[in-house]
Order: sequence, then structure tokens, then C-alpha cells
Amino acid sequence: MEKLKKPIIVPWGLTPKAELAFQHAVNIAKAANTEIAIVRLAKNESLVSEIQRDLDEVADDLLKKYGVKPQTIVTSGDMYNRFTEVAEEHESNLIIKHTNPITGMEKIMGSKTMKIIAGSTVPYIVIQEPPKRQKIERIILPLDHTVETKEKLIWLVYFARFCQPFVHIITPSTTDNIKGKYIKNNVGFVKKILDEKQMQYDVTTADNEDFGKSFVKFAKDKDADLIIIMLPKEIGFGSLLFGSREQEIMSNEYGVPVMCVNPRTDLKSVAWK
Repeated sequence: MEKLKKPIIVPWGLTPKAELAFQHAVNIAKAANTEIAIVRLAKNESLVSEIQRDLDEVADDLLKKYGVKPQTIVTSGDMYNRFTEVAEEHESNLIIKHTNPITGMEKIMGSKTMKIIAGSTVPYIVIQEPPKRQKIERIILPLDHTVETKEKLIWLVYFARFCQPFVHIITPSTTDNIKGKYIKNNVGFVKKILDEKQMQYDVTTADNEDFGKSFVKFAKDKDADLIIIMLPKEIGFGSLLFGSREQEIMSNEYGVPVMCVNPRTDLKSVAWK
């Protein structure tokens, strides 16, 4: 098919929650003036034509409901990497996917969503509920002592182009002087960029040793539209097998959407402007 204009990708399955992801995509696409593509995977090539007809009908229904008609893409491939491949082919900035609370064996074996997102070059926004507002107004930005944490700024700058959200920066409490120094440096760096972009923000230190639980609860208290997190450099079989803090955050009990960013190797060359 013809290459699309950096569409927001929405994986489409048989669950009604895929439509919730589409609702989030509509709000961002309208603000950012970009397209949306719903993507369905076929088990084999012989089913592509039939699924394409069904998906085109879905697109017509979505147009009637939300005033936006998505492009449709039906392709075959492995669910754990094909959505990212499609996003790369169309130079997409975002993939928005629904998830469910982790239950049963997923707590041990790792959720499908986590396995799909791990290693993706394109950020995922993971949602559980409909959007609270028509645009993203409040973003939670957890900052720790690592260099990679600053990469989340790329996405604050992205959102600043069309919605100017208020940014709530939250940092972990620590008695480690070295980590404390790096955290302070990271906060200073972020504040400088946000000041240049004329974005409003505040800074809070978590009062809980469990930083993940702290910033998720903080997001709930602030009625946030989005949390931006970095995933570990390498999510190996062990972390997926025994579950990870990141997947708990993605399927948080408050249903706050979570943007998951995998670290890039070219961070030093990123243009923050």
C-alpha cells in the first residue's frame, strides 16, 4: 500500500478495548494533524483479503462515531514485532495499544503487551480506559539518576508542539550522594529545556521508597493524562518470566495511560529543539 504520513498506529483485534485505543489516537491525531492506521494481523496470507474487507467496514463505523476515518492495514507476521515493523515502514511516531490488568500466569510469565513493546524502536502508549480529556493536559515525568531518563524529553517536546501540557516532574528520594547529584543534574537539564519551550512544570520528590508505586499514585492524585517511562536497556527472558515493575506500571490499578520508551543508542545526537 501507499506509504502513509507518519500515522499513529493502533493494533486492532477482536476485543472492544481496541476502540478505546482509537479514541486516544483520535485526540492526538487531531491535535498533531496526522493520520491514524488500524492494523490487523492475519494468521496467513490467504486470509488477508477477507480480513481487509472486515477492517474497511470497521473504519467506516469509526468515521461515523468519531469523525475520523483511519487507514487500514492488514498484514501477516509475528505479533511480537510486526506492529513495530509496520510503524517503522510508515515512519510513525506512536503506537497506541490497549492492555488489561495483569492476572494469573501473566504475573509469572509476563504479559503479551510487555513482550510486544520490549525492544520496539517506536514508543507505545498503553491505555486501559477512554481518554479523560480531548487533549493531553497533564503529564507525569519520573526522573531518576540515569542518563537514559533524559530521552523522555524528546516526547515532552513532541507533545509541546500541539498541546502544551503541564509537566509534573517527580524524582525518587535517595540518601546516596552520587545518585542525588545525578538526579539534580537531570532535573536541571529538563527544567532548562522546558523553560525554553515555555512549558509549565513543578518538581516533587517521592516520599515512598518504591518509586514506581509513588509516581503512579502521584499520577492518580494529579488526575494525569499520561505517564512517560523508560524501559530497561535490555528486557531479557528473566525479567519477562518473573514479571517486571514496568508491566505493573503499564497495567496500573488507576488506569492511567503510560508511554513506554525504549532507550536509543543515538541519544547524544538527539535534537531537543
